[in-house]
Amino acid sequence: MEAEKAVSPSNGKIIGLLLSVLGIAVFSTIELNCKWLARTLAAAGATPIDGFSLCFQRFFWTGLILIGMFYPAYRRSGRRLGARDLGVFLLNGVVCVTISISLYQFAVSIFENASSAAVVFSSNALFTIIFARFINQEPWTFRKWLAIVI
Repeated sequence: MEAEKAVSPSNGKIIGLLLSVLGIAVFSTIELNCKWLARTLAAAGATPIDGFSLCFQRFFWTGLILIGMFYPAYRRSGRRLGARDLGVFLLNGVVCVTISISLYQFAVSIFENASSAAVVFSSNALFTIIFARFINQEPWTFRKWLAIVI
């Protein structure tokens, strides 16, 4: 059996950027379709869908799918999750997702078009930068401060 080749750091960055762009495209498509679906159902006289419930379902199931996709590779690399790792993971999810996604969903309910709501969602990185400092003990760098200011 041949050993797997490691991805070089520069290739890893390129792959990461491409996957980020793909994720943005997919997420934006989902937002546009959800907005269209809500309007179509409302026009047909269906019971309105609670946006917070829909948002929770979308992120909960997406999170489980992502864990299912990437945890096996993480285990094969010889790493294991400990109690502290799980605690940080849950704290990030409970605090960051609850705050940022609730504010995002509130913004979605205010804006008429999905593109404006998607722009508001892009501010999610601010929550990540700020909370990563306190929950994950990540240092603040000049680039992070610049991102917050911009």
